[in-house]
Amino acid sequence: MPDDLRAYVDGPLLVDLWSELMVGRSVVVGVAGLVHGKEKNARPRWQRSESQGFARGDDAMMALVNVDLRLGVLWVCSYSQVVDGFWIMNGMFESLAGDAGDDQIGCAVLRARRAAQVEIPTPPRSGPSPFLPVLNAARVGSYLQYLKGVRSVSLEFDVEGIRAIPQRNAGRGGLVPILDAVINVGLVDAVTVGAAVRRALAVL
Repeated sequence: MPDDLRAYVDGPLLVDLWSELMVGRSVVVGVAGLVHGKEKNARPRWQRSESQGFARGDDAMMALVNVDLRLGVLWVCSYSQVVDGFWIMNGMFESLAGDAGDDQIGCAVLRARRAAQVEIPTPPRSGPSPFLPVLNAARVGSYLQYLKGVRSVSLEFDVEGIRAIPQRNAGRGGLVPILDAVINVGLVDAVTVGAAVRRALAVL
């Protein structure tokens, strides 16, 4: 694992994170609230984007939001891209009842989208995990504990709309995107977005 990532991630999840290769892919990989962009030879073990990575211009990913269903609670987390190209949890999150309506879920996702930024300063390596605020709110001591029982959807925003990507929970392997179940959302309104999240969660 590159040294610039090692300082950010949760120790237990380092095991085998980089042991399996997928040559020639642009992927994003992350644990404990960090998503890395375009590690070309790494297998995506938590988050991935087929084409964005460090991309700039009209096809670049402009925002990233994760929705996790854990123990009857939906955690909606916003991510920002640092100048080094990877995405980190930016501290903005909301928790909703697991049976919240499509409108409530969609509104929370769109608020998280508005909180996302690009090219923010890279945080110091010695700092706490970017995901720590969520861990504290969920009353768990580590990201590995948080992952137990989680069902997760990643939402990638670009100029064409949203890609809702269900993610298989691989335990210590993190969250693995299910790319043949991607839901493309062109109409970005709260009800449509919330319904897409529900459809993606139903895959899991």
